[in-house]
Amino acid sequence: MAGKGVFFMLLATVKDEFVFHCQSRNLSPKTTKNYGRQIQYLFNYLAQEYQITHIEDVKPEYIKAFLLKMKPKEPLNNRLCPVPGRCISRYLHLVKVV
Repeated sequence: MAGKGVFFMLLATVKDEFVFHCQSRNLSPKTTKNYGRQIQYLFNYLAQEYQITHIEDVKPEYIKAFLLKMKPKEPLNNRLCPVPGRCISRYLHLVKVV
């Protein structure tokens, strides 16, 4: 429960902030859209597996479990993995989750 002066940020708001951050860095629209989609994969996983709706509830072990789940089972040239760990890692450091 939030106390006076404390607020919790919804994952959707965090995603919007990250997309804005990408745009402010002048990343291409295609890259920005791709990063937003990758972050949405993570947030969908957090909601389904852990019922997470606020960024403050995310724990590093949830992120690690997600990255393991998304780890490709095929060689790099045949992989269908939609989420590279590098994007997720940069994002999580940006929002100071990890």
